[in-house]
Amino acid sequence: MQFVDTAQRFAAQVRVQCNGREADGRSPMELLMLVATHGTSVRLVADGNDADEAVLALATLIESGFGET
Repeated sequence: MQFVDTAQRFAAQVRVQCNGREADGRSPMELLMLVATHGTSVRLVADGNDADEAVLALATLIESGFGET
């Protein structure tokens, strides 16, 4: 939910790509369907006025281990 909450702070549309699948970064259900476990590489794609800021915030969240590491 941290990812979804962060994505929702931005106007940009956020998409997460993983293993040939894609999910809406604001949809908890779609993100769960990606099955992106720890250590999995993902690609963040954002479109909108604050897309760069959204990607930076989400990448920072992921790289921090969601505050659990």
